[in-house]
Amino acid sequence: MKKILAVLLAVLFVVSCVFAIHATATEAKDPIIKFDATSAGWTSAEYVAFHIWSDEGNFFDWGSRKQRGADADKDGIWEYDLSAKGIELEAGKPYYVICYDNESHQTYDLVFGTDCYGDTIYCDNTETENPVDSKSKAMTAYWREQDPAVYGPKLAITSIGNVVGSCIPASMTAYGMVISFLKDTLPNVREYTEMTDQEIIDNIGDKLGLTKADVETAIDEAGVATEWKAADSTLPEGSPATPDQPATPDQPGAGILGDADGDGEVSIYDATRIQRFLAELATEDEVDMVAADTNRDGEVSIFDATHIQRFLAELIDEL
Repeated sequence: MKKILAVLLAVLFVVSCVFAIHATATEAKDPIIKFDATSAGWTSAEYVAFHIWSDEGNFFDWGSRKQRGADADKDGIWEYDLSAKGIELEAGKPYYVICYDNESHQTYDLVFGTDCYGDTIYCDNTETENPVDSKSKAMTAYWREQDPAVYGPKLAITSIGNVVGSCIPASMTAYGMVISFLKDTLPNVREYTEMTDQEIIDNIGDKLGLTKADVETAIDEAGVATEWKAADSTLPEGSPATPDQPATPDQPGAGILGDADGDGEVSIYDATRIQRFLAELATEDEVDMVAADTNRDGEVSIFDATHIQRFLAELIDEL
């Protein structure tokens, strides 16, 4: 009888552990995001709201009461339950969030996705130029538990031609950003700055890791007349000289060209791995340095990450 009871107790213990692990996993995946208002200095906020949108548009209009979070514990940590608001996010897809309060404070655009469920947004006392209105600033925000190269301040070109942010969402490319800028924003930059087209476009191209060839193609695709000239550009050439012995899959340490993370395929995660390496968030041991050198210039740089993004966006046929 004692043996039977011991076995039953053991079984119950295992079952309870399984349920506890399952409950913990489920809790970790609850669609709730948080904001540390204290880190932003919003100590007297009557409410904190979460403006969430995707590349397709907003879930709710700015100022809607459905955007307001709750601080039940009065500890300055505001929570926003997406499921309670009827918001369902698609895994692997990029979304964006801005936190704001009743006193007109707001954070800068922050990239996020389902991986961020349960995490907390915080501010580091720095400000970022508002991409839409360059006269105003927004507080730079980050996720406490996320890699800022994957889920960080959204990379953008502002209304006066500055490049702000650091995170390129999987749905975007630096090349596509330049095309949109040329079509929509270049006239405004010309009007409100004293820079020439050459200075404006070279500055943006340099910050985004583009080449002369990239810019020439972007200008042609945008169908916009500019005074930018490749001959006067300070950007690197689009077709760097190939070393005598370029990387091949047969070389030690070289996998599929572009497969920086070594998972057997070229994806947006390879561009992110390169960005993490350049930001000193990943070591050489975490990067296939030969495969990551997509332009075969002998070093791993932002140009390689951009090259991968252009390939994934089908702007080039091969790496």
